[in-house]
Amino acid sequence: MYMMQRPPTIKPVPGPFTYHLILNEKMRHGNSDGDNRGKYVLDFVQRVGLIENDKLAEGGSWSWGVCEFGALLSVRPVESAD
Repeated sequence: MYMMQRPPTIKPVPGPFTYHLILNEKMRHGNSDGDNRGKYVLDFVQRVGLIENDKLAEGGSWSWGVCEFGALLSVRPVESAD
C-alpha cells in the first residue's frame, strides 16, 4: 500500500526509534506466528527510507488487531536525553 501511495506527508524517522505493528486479525490462521512478521516489516521500511537502519530500534511490539489492510505500522523517534 505504501508503494502505491507514497504519501508526501510521511517523513523519515532519523536515528533511534520504537515501533508497534498491528497485524490484521482477520488474516490470522491456526498456525500464524505474529512475532516473526516484524523483521520483514522493519526491513521494508528501511529499504524505502522511512528509517535509517532497523538496528536502531530501541524497542518494539506487535499485536493482532483491527486494521484496513494486512498490517499497520507506527514508528516513533526516541527523544535524546541530552
